[in-house]
Amino acid sequence: SFEQLCINVANEQLQHFFNQHIFQWELEEYKREGIDGSNITYVDNKPLLDLFMERPIGLFALMDEEARFPRANDKTLVDKLCSHFADHRNFKGNARLVSTTFSIVHYAGEVQYSADGFLEKNRDSVSPAVLELLRSSNLSLLIEMFLGEVTFTGKLKPLRFKATDGQKTRGRKSDEAKQVLSAANKQAPSVSAQFKNSLQTLVAQMTACRPHFVRCIKP
Repeated sequence: SFEQLCINVANEQLQHFFNQHIFQWELEEYKREGIDGSNITYVDNKPLLDLFMERPIGLFALMDEEARFPRANDKTLVDKLCSHFADHRNFKGNARLVSTTFSIVHYAGEVQYSADGFLEKNRDSVSPAVLELLRSSNLSLLIEMFLGEVTFTGKLKPLRFKATDGQKTRGRKSDEAKQVLSAANKQAPSVSAQFKNSLQTLVAQMTACRPHFVRCIKP
């Protein structure tokens, strides 16, 4: 599913973070100190991360591009992925098949995905009529939520009305709502874009810290 794909990409990013700290940067330190580290090898999953995250032809970028076409569907998405990643060692798919499945060779092994529902979940759109209905509610909570702004990491930034007294409250809220309606109507970033931004923010925060890793041993 689309959700499992995002989970697996997050795991790939965390694995790459681990590889950088434990292997890549340590080997660079060995080299600077004149220590032979040629016998230390590891699997670098950076090419796999690039398959998903690169612009303008990463998997997520292509998904966003395909979602903008009204007649696009999950099969046309898989066809596009097969066309762009035919020579990538971590991607397996066949555009000539009717199926909407493709496979990714992850760090931990090969996983087959079904692209059914990928585009719709990535758009995560709500009918304009439903939005208009919710925005015209008498409940302040609903108005704040559905006139709110979705941040680049997918968090909801609710519309906050100024506190007022008396019967002018409702009218003032209505006026403030109209002022921000155009901003709220702006197209929110896709789910995959929110996911990428959130993941990059997480990695930046972890990189700024001094990470410590605990080795877990299965009994």
